[in-house]
Amino acid sequence: MNITFLEGFSYITFALLIALSVFELIAQFFLKSSLSVLEKSHYTPILHTILYPFQTLSTSSQSKVLLIIGMLVYAFTGLLFWESLKHKSFGVVGLLWHVMMALLTLVISIVIFNDTYTKKDVIGFGFGLVSLALLLSNHHH
Repeated sequence: MNITFLEGFSYITFALLIALSVFELIAQFFLKSSLSVLEKSHYTPILHTILYPFQTLSTSSQSKVLLIIGMLVYAFTGLLFWESLKHKSFGVVGLLWHVMMALLTLVISIVIFNDTYTKKDVIGFGFGLVSLALLLSNHHH
């Protein structure tokens, strides 16, 4: 019997999970930024570019613009979650989304913040990958 690892893999669900996670991170960025418009940070140039059309507004109003953008992106995330429910059950989509977010956060923490992890942490992340593979499989064996 020849079984391929990716046979039955739900690519549409995987793509939706990536989109869910990316848009959630973007929404969180805008919501966090709305609380700290005046603070200097490594993403200040990004905020200045986004807020350029609103540069004549007060800081309070610029903060509200960022809040609204974050809320709209979160609304779109909800739409992606709804679309995901057409392909997998509620519990599975919820778990997959949280595992995907954890893995994306891991990548960001390593690439941007140069965080390091113990062997135990790596094993835990490995279990996350295994759970993704199991839950994204359409096999019913």
